[in-house]
Amino acid sequence: MRFLLLFTLVAFGAVSLRGEDPPPRLELKIAVPVHHHHRSLNTDGDHFHVLVKNVSDQPIRLWTDRYAWGYDNLSFEEIAADGTATPIKKKARDWAKNVPDWLELKPGDTYVLNVNFSARDIWENPPQAKPGAKPTKLKLRGVYQTNPDRESVTHGVWTGKLESAVDTYSIW
Repeated sequence: MRFLLLFTLVAFGAVSLRGEDPPPRLELKIAVPVHHHHRSLNTDGDHFHVLVKNVSDQPIRLWTDRYAWGYDNLSFEEIAADGTATPIKKKARDWAKNVPDWLELKPGDTYVLNVNFSARDIWENPPQAKPGAKPTKLKLRGVYQTNPDRESVTHGVWTGKLESAVDTYSIW
C-alpha cells in the first residue's frame, strides 16, 4: 500500500514538475519564396539561403561555417512519399587553417547561410532533376545541428538541433 501511495505521489509530482517545454531560442527557415507557383531550387549554379534567427531575448553564439566547427552544421533531408529521409550533407574536407570561429546573434538577428546544390565538390547527394521531369518536385527539410564539445563550452556556443518545416520545392 505504501508503495502504491509513493508511486502515485511521484507520478503526479513528475507530471506537475515537467511543465511546458521552454520556448525555442532559434528558428530555422529555408528562404525560397514562391515564384510562378514554385519554390525553385535551380541546380544550374544558383544559390538559395537558409536563415537561422535568434527568437530569444538573449544573445546566442553560433559557429561560423568557415571552419570545421560550423562547416557541416547545416544539412538537409529529402523526404520521400513514405516518410523516409535521405540526408544531404556537406562532404568532408581538409583544412589549411582551422580555428573555432563564432559569431553572436543579438535578439532578432539572423545568420544567413548560402547554399548552392550545384557545387558538387561541397554537397553529398544533392537533389537533381529527373530526366524528362522538369520541374522535379521534392519535399525538403533543413537541419542545423551543433554537437557539444570542449570548444562549444569554452566559447559559450549554442548546441542543439533545429529543423525547418518540410516544404515542397522544384528542381529544374
